[in-house]
Amino acid sequence: MQIDSYNYKLKHVEPTGFNKGEIYIISQKPCLMKNGGKDEGHDLTRLAVCVQGLINRGFKNHGCAIALDMDVTDDFWLDYITEDNATYGKMKRVKAESTQDMLDKFMPFLMENGLVVWDSFVPSTANVASTMCGLFSCVPVKFNEEKGSLYDVLVNERKIPVKHSLVGMFEGAVKGEKIKNTELISTGSPKCDAYIWAMDKFMPECNPEFLAYTLDGAPSCPQNPTSKTRDAYSARITGIPNHDYFVYKQCFFFDLTPYRDEAPIDEPDQPIGADGETLRKILKKRYDLANGRFGEVLGFPPWHVKYTTHVGNFDLIPPRLEWHFVECCTSYNCGIEADAANPAWMSNGSLYTNYTRRYEPKGNKVHGEIKYEPGTKYYTICYTGDFDCSPWMKWRVPMQWTDKNVGKVTVAYNYGINLIERIPMAFDYVYQHQTENDYLTAGEGMGYVVADAMFKGFIGKEANPEYSHWTRYPREKGSPVERTLPDCDKEYIEYAEPYYRASKLDISGKLINCFTQLSKKALAVYNRLSPKGGFLCNITAGKYDFQTYNGVPYFRVIGFGGDTLEKRCEHAYEKMMSRDSDFIAYGFCDNGLNCCTPSGVKEFIDAFEEHIKKVDPVGKYRYVDIDTFLRLAAESGQGVKREEQPGD
Repeated sequence: MQIDSYNYKLKHVEPTGFNKGEIYIISQKPCLMKNGGKDEGHDLTRLAVCVQGLINRGFKNHGCAIALDMDVTDDFWLDYITEDNATYGKMKRVKAESTQDMLDKFMPFLMENGLVVWDSFVPSTANVASTMCGLFSCVPVKFNEEKGSLYDVLVNERKIPVKHSLVGMFEGAVKGEKIKNTELISTGSPKCDAYIWAMDKFMPECNPEFLAYTLDGAPSCPQNPTSKTRDAYSARITGIPNHDYFVYKQCFFFDLTPYRDEAPIDEPDQPIGADGETLRKILKKRYDLANGRFGEVLGFPPWHVKYTTHVGNFDLIPPRLEWHFVECCTSYNCGIEADAANPAWMSNGSLYTNYTRRYEPKGNKVHGEIKYEPGTKYYTICYTGDFDCSPWMKWRVPMQWTDKNVGKVTVAYNYGINLIERIPMAFDYVYQHQTENDYLTAGEGMGYVVADAMFKGFIGKEANPEYSHWTRYPREKGSPVERTLPDCDKEYIEYAEPYYRASKLDISGKLINCFTQLSKKALAVYNRLSPKGGFLCNITAGKYDFQTYNGVPYFRVIGFGGDTLEKRCEHAYEKMMSRDSDFIAYGFCDNGLNCCTPSGVKEFIDAFEEHIKKVDPVGKYRYVDIDTFLRLAAESGQGVKREEQPGD
């Protein structure tokens, strides 16, 4: 299901050096490592995935493809998409045996298309180079004249032509003066000037539906402080394998913090706020190019490598940076597809997106025979997540749907429905194995958004000094997001509704609105998309565990603690008995009890039922499916009623 509301045309790339009917497989070991296999090769991985994205873009025309083998899930999914009746079923697998073998294979393609060289002293030029790669097919390589470097091998030894060089273009930035050899005004930051230049030169040609928010080259540049952070060593954890899909889609690449009150780790001497202002210019430019239509930012704040307390004495902890970023994106009519750590790597998106689905969504089973018994029972469900990003869903679907207890216990799964464009095979696998006991919901709606940021006048709370929960920064600081653009609820519904209907989904899950309680206007959006109801992240529910808007129920998803199954049951029972209604929604993410799998849920439910028998022999408890749960809740008349009023 590729729902193309933009009708943007991708450029054709000739697969010079690759053979029709072959999948060329590149393994991390032995092809993408350096120093004798001790370190992950950032430069080699960037080269490989950029070539991969270009080649795979034209698969339906030329019939050849590239696959990466970065982890066990890549093996699982390659086997699935090459089954006899699948898209790649008749193709021959050809494996690269070494780095040398891979480079030999790439040679004809590289000779024809050339290189774009980026500047290690301005690592943002790595992202500019990747943007250029998507548009012009020239492949990025870092400038490094050391003997044996990838640049040395390609340029000096193999004589690959350099089509473009970004080296030295943005050095000596002075705020208010002109960027060298341009009429553009400098931000005073070489990092940001590179993006300002790329916006002017290339963004009008880029895909207006998507932006690629991904780490730049700083983790691989020894002179940059980012390279010293604990996760910088890994090409996978820094998200380079994700780039094939971004190149395929001809995205504009960027890496900036939205927070405007401190300089970032990767450029500590930049003018305060330069990153945040440049990020907003990029979002506004996309908004203008898309004529206000809703779009997506592919990626996630790199909290584990930059910008947060995780890597140094910075103001924001990781969740606050995350929510601040999503507030910012939504304020410019973008949701995000959250390639979050960890696993942060989403290899083979350009391979998977060409996969043609073989199975249709079934929709959720409706059990109308269960009747509401007022005052006599507590109704509960188990709700699993958190799958708003392709890497996590790609990783967890095999674990969940090969579980021995699939179908033996009622489970609700929360998957981001926009992910079907990037990992359609994962949805196919779910649809193939879904039973009547398996219920699907639209994870976080259509893309991860802060729904109230769709409305003009919204002021975010994630960098606002009035809201000091989970924060380290001084109260006099804080530059909150403020939406000045017109409302975009209609644009969001127009973008999201085709995915809901095609997926046969009428329930939304794990809606996040940060520290802002969902307004009636936001609830009206979800009423339209998911008329049976939805589930809210803990803080998003505000003071309401159970609320309705025009009769549609919404529930806070309740988590519970305990390091043993017995303690978790005790805590869950305490939570249930403290409710003001007969309904409670328990939420499971990854934890020591593995409750994201059917076996994990079954283990908990069986233990919980035994616990209740001990403490409440009358048996006022019933575990039901998510569809029945919402229907009974709507029939009950319980919950805080937040009805539409004149003037809403």
